Amino acid sequence: KMVKKVLFVCQYNRFRRRIAESYFKKINKNKKRQIKSAGIIKGDAVNKKVIDIAKEYGLNIKGQTKSLEEKILLEYNLIVVVADNVPKNFFRRFYSKLIYIPIKDANAKNEEEVRKIIKEIINKLNKLNKTINNKIWK
Repeated sequence: KMVKKVLFVCQYNRFRRRIAESYFKKINKNKKRQIKSAGIIKGDAVNKKVIDIAKEYGLNIKGQTKSLEEKILLEYNLIVVVADNVPKNFFRRFYSKLIYIPIKDANAKNEEEVRKIIKEIINKLNKLNKTINNKIWK
């Protein structure tokens, strides 16, 4: 089966998974592919400055925080963790469909750090996009 549903996950639900979801929707050429994101912990609202910085990269990261539920994990056939502070063993039952990209969280007050992490996510997702378009997943 081709990858039909991609879920991006981070810890606090504010930044990394939102950047990943927004960017992957931009570069994904398979319009039938569903792309969503959620966080382990329902975090605070996204920092306005971070939203503005994301816009510089053409990314919209506004919206409600979404908490991760097991039914979502069951529904998606590729789970991409874009965080270094989410333990892999949290997804023990889903290892066969897990990709772990350890990206550290940014301090929202440090604009340089926010930009650096956005660029890192973009770089990693460009590679991921090539991989999933050339690979069959369960």
